[in-house]
Amino acid sequence: MISIQPRNRAFTLIELLVVIAIIAILAAILFPVFAQAKVAAKKTQTLSNTKQLGLAFLMYANDFEDTFPVFSRDVDNQAGGTFALRNMFPGMVDPYIKNGVNVNTGELNAIWADPLTKPFFNNIKNTFAYNVYGLGGFSGACFSIDPARRATAICASRDPNVWGEFASTQYNSGAVVTSIDRVAETLVLVTGEQLARAPQYGVANNGQFGQNVGVFASVTGNGDRLLQSTIATTDATKGSREKLYVGDQAVVAYADGHAKITRNQTLWSNRYSSANGAWRGGVPDGPAMNNGWARAWFQ
Repeated sequence: MISIQPRNRAFTLIELLVVIAIIAILAAILFPVFAQAKVAAKKTQTLSNTKQLGLAFLMYANDFEDTFPVFSRDVDNQAGGTFALRNMFPGMVDPYIKNGVNVNTGELNAIWADPLTKPFFNNIKNTFAYNVYGLGGFSGACFSIDPARRATAICASRDPNVWGEFASTQYNSGAVVTSIDRVAETLVLVTGEQLARAPQYGVANNGQFGQNVGVFASVTGNGDRLLQSTIATTDATKGSREKLYVGDQAVVAYADGHAKITRNQTLWSNRYSSANGAWRGGVPDGPAMNNGWARAWFQ
């Protein structure tokens, strides 16, 4: 009896090429999906961080006669300086969360790090910005312990044609919660670099110095870079920062404790645009331009 042994059959070259082509097609389909899922997860983390930080500000206010912190408690350089982390708002609200602030090294990590923007910067870079004009005191000189500084023109008599609602001297100190017309629509923090300034800043500075607006978008868009910026070309983060300013979406914490993702353009004066013209701020001049930033609300 003749026994027929089964023969091990190898793949032909054509079959191997077909399999490789199928794998390549699947990879082309799935890799962008995985990347989008990763971005979505980071965006969710940013939203969670922002909300927790916003609640920490409210806890601080509750302990200080319903008053939000000024942006720095040492504007007279008596105990380390204005921009020492222990004196800036992160150091002031950190006792309520105790997560991510190292006042000894100046590092901001953990809850204080936006996972979508922090990788572009070093550990001391702030990726959440405080609504400085609206809540944190218009200028450090205005809440100085030195009477001469408090009496300067920028504190005593700002021009309403230049500064709009922020010309009022009520903005010289931290905001009292009950002075805010619409707490659920007023910004406390936004993804950005340390201090964020209202669209009125564009009027006061004729659409220049865009980097001082300070609002980042966690997701970059079509704008290639911010046009109206004076970041030094030697700054290692210049390219990253200018792209983040003109991104699609920012994350905001509000004065009632909630947080949400919003269109970045709604936070910028339309005097600012990207160099390639694909992005422009969405807020026109007028009293209502400061809604959400100021303590008052205009129709």
